Amino acid sequence: MAKRKVVGHFSKEARKDRRYEFPLRVTIAGTQYTTLDWGFGGFRVTGYEGDLRRDNEFMVTCIAGPTSEGTTVRALAVVVHFSLEAKELSCSFLDLDDAAFDELNKAVTRRLK
Repeated sequence: MAKRKVVGHFSKEARKDRRYEFPLRVTIAGTQYTTLDWGFGGFRVTGYEGDLRRDNEFMVTCIAGPTSEGTTVRALAVVVHFSLEAKELSCSFLDLDDAAFDELNKAVTRRLK
């Protein structure tokens, strides 16, 4: 990955939103996946073997924090990268409903305590 100069130092990436590496679970097309990393801007999951590919839009229907059973949400997302070999799906959120935003916010707040 190319390094980019960001405000006086070099950064591996220039993300708008911070990514967190503690796992969440997201439900896509009725199947639950564990995130490798996630943030308010998107997420990356492992073990994906579905039909979604780059630029496909889809709905995340449940988000579960490390200690929660999960919350029903409507979070529109788009695939930005898919690796068949690694079975990884990288996605950006296009729209988060209040429930999705609250569940992500709760996960961060619990982690910072």
